[in-house]
Amino acid sequence: MFRRVRAAAVLLAGVAAVSLSGCQKTDDTSTTLKVDDFVSAAVTPNPAIADGPGTGVNYRVVVGNNQPDEIREYQYHVGFGIGIVINNNATSKSVNLSFPATITSASAVVHQAAGGIIVPPSSTDAEYSKCNIGSSSGSTIGGVNGTINMNWDCWYTLPSQKKEAVAVVTINFADDSSTPKTFTKTVNVTIAP
Repeated sequence: MFRRVRAAAVLLAGVAAVSLSGCQKTDDTSTTLKVDDFVSAAVTPNPAIADGPGTGVNYRVVVGNNQPDEIREYQYHVGFGIGIVINNNATSKSVNLSFPATITSASAVVHQAAGGIIVPPSSTDAEYSKCNIGSSSGSTIGGVNGTINMNWDCWYTLPSQKKEAVAVVTINFADDSSTPKTFTKTVNVTIAP
């Protein structure tokens, strides 16, 4: 008798769980904000204009096989500015940032491109780039519509031997919560041919 009651109870619990799960509100991903919805970036000039060949800045190529490394000059140099703004979507329920938001790191790498589309090199070719922040208006955004402006310098040599490229800039943030929310803004900077 008890076996039947237990089996029936388990069966009823399973049916109830399946029935109730159909009544639960599902997550609507269309209302979830993405970083691009609350952090915007403007690049100047757009497209960026590189100078070269010849930059006066060198990089090292490790040759291997007991051969000495080679020192080569980067072919091109490009300078550009990025303005970052955190807009009022940052205070929405789905984001709920606590200000100030602080840049924890920023980096950039230059890739060969055609028409603004990154074209990965073959497995035997390598892209070489070095990017630095020349100046920045700060590292924290104090509130909604706050701005940080950064000026970047990048030196690069690509297998295509062309100026045309895309610099991918990655900026990592943390807000001022007791358990900080972290988020990353990626900016693709087009470099003209």
